[in-house]
Amino acid sequence: MEYQGQVAVDGLSPNALECIERLESVAVMMGGAAHDVANLLGVIHLSAESTLRHTTDERTRTELESMLHCARFASELVSGVLRHARPNLDRIEAVDLTALLETNDRLLRTMAGHQVQIETDLERIPPVAASKSAVLQIVANLVTNAAEAMGPMGGTITLRTHYDGDSVVLVVADDGPGFEPSAQQHALEPFFTTKPEGYGLGLALVDRLARRFEAELDIDSCSEAGTTIALRFPVPR
Repeated sequence: MEYQGQVAVDGLSPNALECIERLESVAVMMGGAAHDVANLLGVIHLSAESTLRHTTDERTRTELESMLHCARFASELVSGVLRHARPNLDRIEAVDLTALLETNDRLLRTMAGHQVQIETDLERIPPVAASKSAVLQIVANLVTNAAEAMGPMGGTITLRTHYDGDSVVLVVADDGPGFEPSAQQHALEPFFTTKPEGYGLGLALVDRLARRFEAELDIDSCSEAGTTIALRFPVPR
């Protein structure tokens, strides 16, 4: 390949080509890591199930059931990484967002933590064309982000669903500190974060997954009134 100054003949600069090579390398590493994590989750799952079968203490059983639920969700996340590498494996199905939230209520409350209260306002709505595991991953990321933003003092996260003409809307709202205006315009950029130990991938991943199902994402945030994130899914005709 011949270069003309800093621009390649095919329109890609050397820096862009180097970036592509790095991304390909990261993708291979992620695939290997996902495979290893899946194996470890399998061990955790089997151990928790075995312990659950041999204990009668109700508190222990409740904690083990939560552990199993989290392990299953983590396994779905790992599968999602592999499906992302091979998009043809991603299963599109009819998803009832309200039913999905109700089914995974305990998981979401566990992820939010004891200092956070989750309230729900869920309506009966038509199904949308999506992936259950991907939508759950979206909500889990939003709930985790909201809980982390509220900090050790906690607060309230509200989950809502409603039907709006030709679309179904899923809302995750919190009463935390919200975004500063200068930060909100960068909120969906990969690796942008306002958290000292954050990675800046949560909202970027949510946006990417939403666009896969033609869902529109809207962020309404105020430093004094918290953050409301709405996802608008089209309803199949």
